[in-house]
Amino acid sequence: MNDDNHIPLSESQTLKNLMLIDAFSEATPEQKKQLCNALANDAALAARHAALSKEVQHMNVAYGTQQLKQASTEDYTPIPANILTRLESTRREALAIRRGQADSLAKIVSFPSAILNSKSKIQKLFPIWLARAAMITLLGIASGYWLLRDKAPPIASAALAPRGSTGLTQPLIVWDNKPDQKYDVWILPPEGSQTDAPALFTAKNVRSPIAFNDLKPTDAAQGQKELQPGKPYRLLVCFASLGRLAGVTVPFETTAEADGQILVPSDPQAVLLKARRLIEAGRTGDALMVLTTLPENQRGTPQVRVLVEEAKKKLPAADKKPRG
Repeated sequence: MNDDNHIPLSESQTLKNLMLIDAFSEATPEQKKQLCNALANDAALAARHAALSKEVQHMNVAYGTQQLKQASTEDYTPIPANILTRLESTRREALAIRRGQADSLAKIVSFPSAILNSKSKIQKLFPIWLARAAMITLLGIASGYWLLRDKAPPIASAALAPRGSTGLTQPLIVWDNKPDQKYDVWILPPEGSQTDAPALFTAKNVRSPIAFNDLKPTDAAQGQKELQPGKPYRLLVCFASLGRLAGVTVPFETTAEADGQILVPSDPQAVLLKARRLIEAGRTGDALMVLTTLPENQRGTPQVRVLVEEAKKKLPAADKKPRG
């Protein structure tokens, strides 16, 4: 067996670096030849190299990219490109010894030869420690991705009114409330992203329904106190304090004759009749505004529930997902 006292330190470091590079299948033909010559003269060193290669191979089989490529897309969510980039960066850092770009890592793997050739517990556990450290790093990054993904903001259901076509320039804003939940409301122009488009009117920490006059105009509204007839808009209702990605936008437009607020008859039967006519005219959002104005004890009657469900089924579609 070779004696470290008779091997220059630089040669000992080179030999152990070659073992690590070869275990990761990154050695060049010349390096493989150099390593084979060294292992042929040292049985203990050859056994240690074989054990290291076996551990790295086991790690690659368990967590390598080949297994990810063969998995069904229905069984897992692909790791995003930025995470894969970080993994590739970690792999390159581990192999940078060969290129001389990671002196600190070289010092870790270039421990004294006496440790490599000894029969101590450290010698027996080194290959296992190396492989497990790599596994823990990979699993830590993947777990971090899943934790971050689970922290994505919840999405509020789409607003019900106004939606589609409205004959009002000061519409009643209607959505389905969750118990004890407050909401933020934005009216946006038709262009631009959901997160960055300049809001025209806003309201914070409110519950449905909310009168248009309770919305505050912004500088982007340019002094306008209400919506303009014959114009397209977007309505966004989100869970309060979670930002504009906590909901989906609803496109709507005002008719050319749009004007004022919803006028509600005093008689409940007249309210139902007006809602029915609005549904037949294709203004289902306005019909829901009318039905929402009924006293709470009347909204649960069979006639009202039937009209509400009919109007909801005929509402134009909202955006399918937040548009960042």
